[in-house]
Amino acid sequence: MPIVNVFDFPAGGANGGFVPGESSESVSNDLSDLDLTLIDLTDGWTLEDPDSLINSVTYSDGFNTVTWNALAVGSSNYNWGSGSVIRAPRWYKLLQINAEQITNIDMLLMTTRIQNDPGVNDFNQKVVCGTALSPASTDPNVLDGNGGIFSKTTSGSPAYGIWQLNAETLGSNAALTYSVCNVLRGNNALGSGTYLNSNSSNVVVNSGSRNSNINVSGATGTVNVYIIVGVGPRGNTDTISDGNRQKFKVSYNAVTLNVT
Repeated sequence: MPIVNVFDFPAGGANGGFVPGESSESVSNDLSDLDLTLIDLTDGWTLEDPDSLINSVTYSDGFNTVTWNALAVGSSNYNWGSGSVIRAPRWYKLLQINAEQITNIDMLLMTTRIQNDPGVNDFNQKVVCGTALSPASTDPNVLDGNGGIFSKTTSGSPAYGIWQLNAETLGSNAALTYSVCNVLRGNNALGSGTYLNSNSSNVVVNSGSRNSNINVSGATGTVNVYIIVGVGPRGNTDTISDGNRQKFKVSYNAVTLNVT
């Protein structure tokens, strides 16, 4: 089970004699102020787009801008937070830590940060960022995803929160700028998560949590975990015009825990 390396310890045990892999009551790896990794969807990500709804994606100054083809008829099939089918577009890649592949058996703590650009407000939109076991699947029980979520109508306040399988819990407020979400999953369970929604002064405006209630995922045996970024309309009847855009910044940090 890989564990994030914060320092390379010299032979003989630096850092007060602590040797990685040995227990210590007073000394542990320094995990303070960990940086998040910005996601550039133009660099090494696979797009799964069952109905060819994505026209293009570009990346600049930390933000991804997605340009859509027309979605003329709304459906729960494109809503990440509702429905028994998910045909919404998504990008994905294998989740690795220190070049080691993470699996559904690893005890994984995943942190995501989502920030919408309010200057691009073309349609009622949604963004998810988190983990998945079969990210190309249109069956949410096989896709097995969870993480952070952003949702907004063109005339309403931004809402951020947590996405579990095909359901969501969100907090909305006009002052919201970004959200940080933590999800704990492992031992082939989807797990649970919490979120903190903040304004531009880094003051938390609202917060919440959601349990997946999935103690055994749809996976059989040991399978790989992926990072997934999904986009789509906010609601089951929302449509998207040709050329509509959405712009957002997403980032993540992932660590595995040795709990045995």
